[in-house]
Amino acid sequence: MVITKNLSRLGRDHIQTDDYIEKWFPEHNVRYVSIMENIDTYGDLISNEIAPIINWSNENFAKQTSKRIKKTFKEYRQEGKWTGGEIPLGYKKDPNNKYHFIIDEKGKEIVQRIFNLALANNSIDKIAKILIKEHIPLPSIIKKNKRNLNINLWSNNTIKTILQNEIYLGHMIQGKTTRLNHKSKKIIYLPKESWNIVKNTHEPIIDKETFNNVQLLFKTNKNNSYKSHDYILKGLVKCHECKHSISLQTYLKRKNCYTIYNYYRKYGSKKKVCTAHRFNYVELENLVITSIKEECLKYIDKNKLKEMLKNYQKDNQITYNIQSNIEKSKKEISILDRQIKEIYNDKLEGIIIKEQYQNITQNKYEMLK
Repeated sequence: MVITKNLSRLGRDHIQTDDYIEKWFPEHNVRYVSIMENIDTYGDLISNEIAPIINWSNENFAKQTSKRIKKTFKEYRQEGKWTGGEIPLGYKKDPNNKYHFIIDEKGKEIVQRIFNLALANNSIDKIAKILIKEHIPLPSIIKKNKRNLNINLWSNNTIKTILQNEIYLGHMIQGKTTRLNHKSKKIIYLPKESWNIVKNTHEPIIDKETFNNVQLLFKTNKNNSYKSHDYILKGLVKCHECKHSISLQTYLKRKNCYTIYNYYRKYGSKKKVCTAHRFNYVELENLVITSIKEECLKYIDKNKLKEMLKNYQKDNQITYNIQSNIEKSKKEISILDRQIKEIYNDKLEGIIIKEQYQNITQNKYEMLK
């Protein structure tokens, strides 16, 4: 038995709630009671008939509430007010104004340290190693986010996000994501032109020149890898010991493709995680194909296979001969058709008489047959 104060406590998605009341509960021998609306699935009450209408009304209320909240938040964002979410490293809420940022000195030092390391042309991976070696605390530890207190490694993605965040220039940037509607939990990432950007809303941590120089280094230091084609084993290679995926990478200035173990690249120098697993892809593919062939041969009758191949080759030869004859006939038809047109022009110009034209074309048509 399920008892709720009212129908809205059971759910505000009217389709799903109706499905529970009218289908799922009866099929599973569950009695449902809503006290406020006097709904009881055990009895045949008149109030039960209006349950779908009440469910629709509850969902509509939730929908309208969601619209009002979204509209209010949009107005706040357009005014440069912080509307919630995780505050970037280096800032904290102003105790006198919850919509405003003030500097967090400890976080500020770390952000400036990261930008200075980037300006010195250090890669993101190297910056991560330096921060770990210097025992620089993670943003989650500084913010006392208990979910991440056990993580002692700076990830490359965290550092990249900091280095590309224009909020450190003193601009409030929000509205990067949205959802389809009040029911959906799917996050949609919006293009930059759709973001809410209000400039000069709080004290900057990084000056514009430093920020722009770092972005320029990002563009010039991009890896020159490229995708030549889809490899047979692409997405299928994994480490036998730790089960992490092994990727494939081809460089513009290298002839061969090599395996690349991203998990080891990310954490291998920071803590003991497996091994590099770097080897030539072509050699790997040949080994796998050879192994598959050997395995298949265990279940194949060689004599029968030879006979099948002979028949296949024979069929192919017949098909090839037929195709060749078709192509040859097409060429002959094209020549005869052209000749008939020329003869017709001769008739029109009086070079040949009607009887001659009929005799010649008759012979040509016989040849076509």
